[in-house]
Amino acid sequence: MLSDQLTLASLLRRHARELPEQPAYTQLLDGESDARTLTWAEMDRRVDACAAALRRQVEPGERVLIILPPDLDYLVAILGCARAGVVAVPVYPPDPANPTASHAQIQAVAQDAGVALGVTCHGLRALAEQTGVNTPWTCIDDFPAAEAWADAALADDLVVLLYTSGSPGAPKGVMLSHRTLLHAARAMSLDAGLDADTVGVLWLPLYHVSGLFSIIVLPLWNAAPMVCFAPRVFVERPVRWLQAISRYQATLSGCPTFAYDLIVRHARAEDLAGRDLASLRVMVVGGEAVLAG
Repeated sequence: MLSDQLTLASLLRRHARELPEQPAYTQLLDGESDARTLTWAEMDRRVDACAAALRRQVEPGERVLIILPPDLDYLVAILGCARAGVVAVPVYPPDPANPTASHAQIQAVAQDAGVALGVTCHGLRALAEQTGVNTPWTCIDDFPAAEAWADAALADDLVVLLYTSGSPGAPKGVMLSHRTLLHAARAMSLDAGLDADTVGVLWLPLYHVSGLFSIIVLPLWNAAPMVCFAPRVFVERPVRWLQAISRYQATLSGCPTFAYDLIVRHARAEDLAGRDLASLRVMVVGGEAVLAG
């Protein structure tokens, strides 16, 4: 049984204390060589800054709308909410090509969740403000450094309110507590043999539970490094996925079946030359039915 004191933020604090210089999260900005890495200690400091900034503006238990690109700042925002004891409500950034639909969906989520604050970045602030959500906005780029911030949550506290797409109807929120996410990470790690030696390479969307869980929570549970990049980067050139697995000698990866199909259809012999995938131990297939043949 998980301790009532064990939360996403307390695990991060433990890793920052015991493994300060080890890589925690690496983002491949271009899916290839342009990498940005945060160690456990660096991640912990960024999360402290985020938690302190949030608590200056909202109270524990209040809901915070997150409109950020799928990058390291997104991870910091989720864990910052966890440390501040507030509830993260992440949504896809507005689509400039279809603003009416995007704004309507974000407004529906914000109203249903009862958000008290919106977190975005300078690059998306104008788009966030144009959604029509009636809440103050703050930019994660502006959060100043802060002293260590005491965790303000217990295991059963709600940490993320994750909404469905709303395609069959109004968006519906799924309530995720620290205990729920960590219990799932423990179960998957036991079943799949994941541990501190696991190296993940994933490009799953962070706005879905699969990406949020696999990219943020699993590495926290195992104190294991995670390499990630945006789905858009994969779709632009699918072979980048295999290149990253080979380069980082990943032991864990996975995606929906359509991505395996893309690799089979589009990867050329010269793209695969020199790619070493022998390190892989666990490959997850999810999101769609698995077709024989």
